[in-house]
Amino acid sequence: MPGVVYHGDGDEHPYATDANKFAFFCAAVASWVITRPQDPAVLHLHDWHSGVLAVLRRFDARYMRLARIPTVFTIHNLAYQGQRPLRDDASSLHAWFPTLRYTTAGVSDPAFPHVFNPMAAAIRLCDRINTVSPSYAREICRPSDPSAGFIGGEGLEEDLKQRERDGTLIGILNGGNYPQLPGRDRGRPPVARAAQAPGRSAGRLAAAGPGPGHCPDARAGQEPAQASR
Repeated sequence: MPGVVYHGDGDEHPYATDANKFAFFCAAVASWVITRPQDPAVLHLHDWHSGVLAVLRRFDARYMRLARIPTVFTIHNLAYQGQRPLRDDASSLHAWFPTLRYTTAGVSDPAFPHVFNPMAAAIRLCDRINTVSPSYAREICRPSDPSAGFIGGEGLEEDLKQRERDGTLIGILNGGNYPQLPGRDRGRPPVARAAQAPGRSAGRLAAAGPGPGHCPDARAGQEPAQASR
């Protein structure tokens, strides 16, 4: 339907249309990047919608050129993970890419090995993971506890703890650029002030994606390529 971004579909195949659409989007991005004369400094992926791109980068021989590009994955909303069957379904990883030679450990849901989890795959396969604040980066390494009102790793805490241990999970505090205040020296640039919203739930705030300086292999002077919904 024109203008409709998300589709609920029915109970038999919930959100299958969305999964198909974003798998196609990721394949299109991968195909476009490898046709460019120069690699982008960084591939910056966002949420489950771009998780398939991380899978193609690691496991599809057609896109091995992507493996040399530093890749950052930003978690905005950990509650939605985009799970689909690995196979035997029209909206599955095997249906999208029947010749893909992936590892189950790289792409499957922690609780259901027969299920593809693009959020989990991106967490495992990207070079750096970032989220909306240092405190939230710590929180998601703990299991969620709904009875206590605590939203943590939503089943992905073990993968996130591994990234924390190897130093590749970081929190970047949300910031905003405010207009110049009356009387401020007009020759000075406005200050970016960061504030953490009290009482936020997991992933409800949009993360400020890191630039090339956050990835040690990024080439100076190049723009990051953004892949998001």
